[in-house]
Amino acid sequence: LASFWVQARSPEYQLVLIFFASNVLPAQFTVGTIGVQLERKGDVNGVHTRAYSIIFASAALAAPLAGMAIDRYGFPPVMAAINAALAISYAVLMVPLLSIQPIAYVAYSVGRVCLWALWFAYVAAEFGFKNYGKLAG
Repeated sequence: LASFWVQARSPEYQLVLIFFASNVLPAQFTVGTIGVQLERKGDVNGVHTRAYSIIFASAALAAPLAGMAIDRYGFPPVMAAINAALAISYAVLMVPLLSIQPIAYVAYSVGRVCLWALWFAYVAAEFGFKNYGKLAG
């Protein structure tokens, strides 16, 4: 197996790092601002914020599905599905109607969980476990 620096400088690692970082940055912003966003749409009593929290926590159940999809279809189609889910969630969050926001909660939560699952699976599959902690960490 290649050394850590050879793996870290490889085009495969650099590209998946760009994919991951470009998705995780807005995802982090979203999870940090969702309460304010929903409040501005009219969620004055917090019902939608609580619903989002429940859906977000339940989305962990999607991680095995991401793994099964990766095994069946490969990484690129799953990456496209993650991009689509996150893009849908951001598009819905831009709509000022509170009634359609549950679509965003599901798309965002599943997309985010699957993003992390894909990251860890890709690093293991592509580079093995010799430097896994440093590459995935």
